Amino acid sequence: MAVVGIYAFLPTEIVTGFPFIIQAYFLLVSSRESITFNNKWNQGILRCVPLAFCSAFLALISGNSPLSSKTWVYRYLPFHIPRYPHLTQARDAIQTQLKAKEVVLCDVIFGNKHLCKPTEARTILPSFKRILEKARGQVHQSDFIHLYSHNVHIVHPYLDKQEFYNSLNSLGVVISLYSVV
Repeated sequence: MAVVGIYAFLPTEIVTGFPFIIQAYFLLVSSRESITFNNKWNQGILRCVPLAFCSAFLALISGNSPLSSKTWVYRYLPFHIPRYPHLTQARDAIQTQLKAKEVVLCDVIFGNKHLCKPTEARTILPSFKRILEKARGQVHQSDFIHLYSHNVHIVHPYLDKQEFYNSLNSLGVVISLYSVV
């Protein structure tokens, strides 16, 4: 992951740990190397970060583009704990807002939802995934309806990859590395 931070026209020395840049009109210390976290103006800007991020995230995954082109957005979910408490609050607010929304791409072959809430999503074991792949052409979709009667949806195969597990886990998606349920 690239080292990214806070920009106030030019970069500051603050490394956020987020996989995205925060660019705003922050008030800086006289050396222009850092922002003053205890300043009300800067605190107000940081309180806007979660809404801005979540709005952009939702717009990108809800669009009409193909599912395969939506997975890159999940790389921008912040899951590392930042060094600064104000940034931790922003990260936690992003996670809280997204946990309440339908933001996880679901496998639509066996279900009828394109997106679901993170608490409703599960990844599945690779061996079970192979069984389901074989069954897709041989079993009617209605035979799988019991999987979805408990509001449990299978994460789309485009997202069910190691590179997305930290991001999905930060939202509360159950990562089934050792068991099916």
